Amino acid sequence: MDRADAERILASAGWLSRQPVSFQNALFRQGYLVNFAKGEYLYRIGDAAGGIYGLLEGGFAAEVMVGRSLSRVAHVLRRYNWIGTGPALSGQTRVFTFRAIEPGSALHLPIAGVNKLRTEDPSAIQRIGALAEENMKLAIHVVSDLLIRSTDRRISAALLRISGASVADPSPPPHEVMMTQSELGEIANASRDVVSRLLKRMQTQGWVELGYNRIRIVDADALQSFTYDGVD
Repeated sequence: MDRADAERILASAGWLSRQPVSFQNALFRQGYLVNFAKGEYLYRIGDAAGGIYGLLEGGFAAEVMVGRSLSRVAHVLRRYNWIGTGPALSGQTRVFTFRAIEPGSALHLPIAGVNKLRTEDPSAIQRIGALAEENMKLAIHVVSDLLIRSTDRRISAALLRISGASVADPSPPPHEVMMTQSELGEIANASRDVVSRLLKRMQTQGWVELGYNRIRIVDADALQSFTYDGVD
């Protein structure tokens, strides 16, 4: 992906698309493109505060601490999403781990670039703060899905989110995720056996296609109805 395509994508949807063109251009001047191999970390819990990333390609797993030492995947973010906002504003250490689960790319705005934006544009702190609020809404969405009592619907909700087929994610189709069934179970707080049975049923109904460590959404509307219509 070249620089022009990256800027066009990030300006077309998500948080940055709702900012003035002058702010977009100022941000782009401070950022640079970075590529990530599968398994590569953007940063880890406890790392020093750094800059922010605008996601362009691939899937990036957000890992949280469960208890004192166990790290688990809670969500997968894709293009148009921006991460790293909180520490960039507060100067505190990272509270999430982000890891590429697919080959991907992002626009990185280093902390020096964030600070320059804040110095040159009095509105920058408010604009970046609005991004932090959007990410909080996403976190609430994740928690809301985890509170679904039905295990099958909880798995389906997780699949919609991490594939980009959720209404909360504007990523274009095809919606596909490279992930094992055990990993999907971890995100949905469900066993691998339950995930496997449900995915096979969904494939029979024509809602998904299954491959090796790959799940593709075929009928997102059907999944949405199954997940949220009359949810308990």
